[in-house]
Amino acid sequence: MLIDDGWEIRSGYVRSPAFGGRSWLADATLLTANQINSQQMFDEIIEGGEPARLLKMLSDSGYYRYYIAPGTTKTSDVWKKAYPFDRYIIRPD
Repeated sequence: MLIDDGWEIRSGYVRSPAFGGRSWLADATLLTANQINSQQMFDEIIEGGEPARLLKMLSDSGYYRYYIAPGTTKTSDVWKKAYPFDRYIIRPD
């Protein structure tokens, strides 16, 4: 199923954009299947309004999706549209 949808994993093929922090860029790279190298690219994905490909695929397959981020204090509605999890557990929770 993943190969049919254009997904592949190759060792060393996807390089993490996160060095010395910025882990949200690495998360976004995996969730969107796009190499997100900068904050500007990350912001453009959010503003685009399309749900992250991996999250959509998991939802379409019936999976319940959790976002657990104890260091995050808030998430905007625009962000949630781009990264549609079923439940968000963040610092205040």
